[in-house]
Amino acid sequence: VAGVLLLIALFYCIFRSGLNLRASDPSLTLPMMTSAATTVALVMHYAGPGRKVIALAYVLVFAFGMFRLSMRTMLWLALYSLALYLLVIAAASDMGEPRLEYAFALSFAAVLAWLAWMGGYYSRLRHSLSDANRRLEQAVKTIEELAVRDELTRVCNRRHLMQVLGQEQARLDRGGPAMSVGILDVDHFKRVNDRYGHAAGDEVLKAVAQAGMAASRLTDTFGRYGGEEFMLILTHTDLSGAATIAER
Repeated sequence: VAGVLLLIALFYCIFRSGLNLRASDPSLTLPMMTSAATTVALVMHYAGPGRKVIALAYVLVFAFGMFRLSMRTMLWLALYSLALYLLVIAAASDMGEPRLEYAFALSFAAVLAWLAWMGGYYSRLRHSLSDANRRLEQAVKTIEELAVRDELTRVCNRRHLMQVLGQEQARLDRGGPAMSVGILDVDHFKRVNDRYGHAAGDEVLKAVAQAGMAASRLTDTFGRYGGEEFMLILTHTDLSGAATIAER
C-alpha cells in the first residue's frame, strides 16, 4: 500500500510540475502501467499461494492503457508482466504442484496476449476515429471557406458580398453611419484572355484581388462581384473618402 501511494504521489508531482510535457507521450501511460505491473508482481511475491488472485489485477493494469497504447507496446508490456510472474514463481518457496503453476502461467500468458491484442485494436479504432474527426473538421472548414470565398481569387464571393451589403444597408436605414460601395472593373481583360489564354487571365484576376485586399482597410469588405468585376463595401465612409480609397 505504501508503494502504491508513493507511486501515486510521484506521478502526481510529475504532472503538476509539467515535467510530463517533455515526454513524447505526455500522458505517461506506459511508465504508469510498467510501475503498476512491477508493483503487482511485488505483491504477488509476498502473497504466497494467493498470488493467483493478485494476478487478476493485471486486467486493471491493461485496461488502463487500452485506448492509448499501440499493439506493439501492449505486447511488450504483456511479455514484461509474464516475465515478472515467472520470476515470482521461480523465487517462490511455497510453490505447490509445479505443473499446475506453469499451467496457470501459460493461461496467464494467453490472457495477457489477448488483453494486449484487444488494447491495440481499441487503440487503432481510437486513432482512426480521431483521424476521421480531423478530416471532417477540415471538410467543414473548407465548406465554410467556399461559402464565403471565391475559389479562384480567395477574396469574398458574390454571395458573401450581397450578404454584407444587405447588413450594411439595414444599418444605414436605421440611421447608421454613411456607407459607400465601389465597383472595380479590370480594363481590357478580354484582350488578355484572347492573347495569352484563360490561365493568364486567372493570374491577372488573382493579382488584382491581392492588390485590392492590400489597399483595403480592415473594416472594408472586398470581393469578386463576377467575371473581372470586383466590389468594395466601405463602412463609415462618405463619397469623398470612398473616392480616395478607390483611387488607391
